[in-house]
Amino acid sequence: MPDPLNSPDPLLSATYPAGVVILALSPPGEFPIPDTHTPREYDCIFMTPGRVDAADGSQANWIIPAPAIEEAAPLFDGVGVYLDHPALFGFGWRGDPELKHLAGVTHSVRWLNEAKALVGVIRLYDENPHSPGALVRSIMDRMLADKAEGKNVPNVGLSAVFFHESELDEETGLHVTTRFKKIISVDFVYEPGARGYVKQALAAQRTLWPVSPRANERARTGDRATNGTESPDPRSVNSPDPLFDPLFQHPERSSTMPENVATASHAVQPTGAGAANPPANTPSLDLLQQAVERLTELVAAREENSVIQNMGQPVITDRHMTTGLDQLQAAWNWIFGAPNALAPEPLLRRTDRLYYLLSGDGEWRGVFNQADALAAANATTLADMVVNAMNKVIVPLYDRMSGYRWYEQVVAVQPTDGSLHDMAWIQFGGIANLPVIADGAAYTELTVADTKESDSFVKYGGYVGITEKVLRNSDVARMQAIPRALTVSAIQTRSSAISGIFTSNSGVGPTLDQDSVALFHTASHGNLAATAYSWTAWKAARLECYKQTELGSSKRIGHWPKFWLGPGDLYDQALIDFGYGAGPGGRPDTGNNDVNPYAMDRPGDPRPIPIAVPDFTNTANWAYLVDPLIEPVIQMAYADNPGGGAHPAPALYTVTSPLAGLMFTNDTLPIKVKDHFAYGVATYRGIGKRNV
Repeated sequence: MPDPLNSPDPLLSATYPAGVVILALSPPGEFPIPDTHTPREYDCIFMTPGRVDAADGSQANWIIPAPAIEEAAPLFDGVGVYLDHPALFGFGWRGDPELKHLAGVTHSVRWLNEAKALVGVIRLYDENPHSPGALVRSIMDRMLADKAEGKNVPNVGLSAVFFHESELDEETGLHVTTRFKKIISVDFVYEPGARGYVKQALAAQRTLWPVSPRANERARTGDRATNGTESPDPRSVNSPDPLFDPLFQHPERSSTMPENVATASHAVQPTGAGAANPPANTPSLDLLQQAVERLTELVAAREENSVIQNMGQPVITDRHMTTGLDQLQAAWNWIFGAPNALAPEPLLRRTDRLYYLLSGDGEWRGVFNQADALAAANATTLADMVVNAMNKVIVPLYDRMSGYRWYEQVVAVQPTDGSLHDMAWIQFGGIANLPVIADGAAYTELTVADTKESDSFVKYGGYVGITEKVLRNSDVARMQAIPRALTVSAIQTRSSAISGIFTSNSGVGPTLDQDSVALFHTASHGNLAATAYSWTAWKAARLECYKQTELGSSKRIGHWPKFWLGPGDLYDQALIDFGYGAGPGGRPDTGNNDVNPYAMDRPGDPRPIPIAVPDFTNTANWAYLVDPLIEPVIQMAYADNPGGGAHPAPALYTVTSPLAGLMFTNDTLPIKVKDHFAYGVATYRGIGKRNV
């Protein structure tokens, strides 16, 4: 069967006057072009006073009072109407309106005191059937018709884009619009915030694109000559499709829009001549809908052969599952230099733009302006995103700071009860050999000796401010330096605290509570000497450690030291002495066949691990320490990690309210680092020092 849409003569044409689809037969070149067009107009409510609806359906902390709307009525007159708010890469309406989305214009805007609403008319630019105005017309006509029949309709309405002034009502905590400064547009959107909507269509539009007289004649007579032969398609002329037949007979009366529409909240009187008594032979909405569906099927059949199929499903990536706030967070990640952060759109590479989108503070007053901020943003969104981005920088940087994190290898991290009470570092002793129990005799209670040292939690921290100047100038380099500087400072603070155990009090360490003697003491603890480092000196030091006596008994602890700690000046020699790196593998400074016993692990005798301590400024002093899993000599506890067992990364914080702190008083967004921990030594056993 020939395709009626591709038949060369006559041509089956589809014309689209306002609110109706008409099929007509017309030879090529005979279809008339209209000289005039009467656009569709709608009676609308542009804005009502009250609380603005947020994107999640709740009420935002922003209210627009009636006096401000009434005063702004002239500003709403003659304003462009667009299909949807201009999108800014998915974040809302902060972009500039684009002419290609223009759907119409407002007029006759006035404040209607009886309805307590700003009302007026929207005239659509709907001449082109593919224009935004035509799309709006088809949607609104269908919605109004469905509403009149009691059917459900989506929450499509009107939303204004404007500049305004607002103030904070301290009693209610609401931002109140005091004056409209400029109206950018009134747009058709989904779920409008200020409850603007279309009340009704004004007088129904009549047929504006007349059918060719020759086409009408052929439709009536069935005359369809094509080079002297009849078309084998009986539906094309001789037997019109019953779905389309009413359209041929009464095109001037065909309208998909009833002239009297009442909404749930407004009873609207009919307008326009003839609205009360439409012709009895006007086709029904269902019939028109079936006609549209039939035409759609014909077009689909024509295009079917050109459709590419079986290309597989599109790959769904994270770009398809992100919100506007997710993309703003990604922009902050890029600005602060987070690993693998992709460059955002050019407009989102500036911090002043991001600041305005999330705070609404276009005048740089240091306060959050709900009215101008994105609908999903609140007073803490900006600060939260900044901290999230910085923490993403901290983690990889923390992993790379192994030089200053040397202490993590030698320290045992203890759990806490969640409080900040002083930490008790307890060492339990031995009980020597078990006593012999005679047959039938009672067991003897044994006593386990212990010692306790205690230290308080100390809070370390500070802040670096991101000033208004940095944000306005989009000083990305300076902003990227902030989290790095704070992280390095926090780690260096921990390193300095633990190294102080070895360097305080002229190198003899803190005084212990258990015996009121310095940690490193020759006579009382047997763990201090003045021997310069060498392979032979290490041999003597490890034997010294092995022979230290156990608490509660006279037995040796029997632990070989696992860690050598010293300044960077001695580090290379320690690597050589312990067999790290390429070479013959023998004992240093001897023939290659001499064995180096420190170059390998043995059960109970680990290969020494040399650690260069950045805070050991004396170039000759060095120390040793046993495995903390066997003898937890140095211990720490973190307030932010009550579970213990690991060293948490430093935490960054920022101001949580734009009305408090430096953001308000000094135009500064402070970024604070806080580290709260306790540290100390539990015993002198398993540790030793050489003060040369």
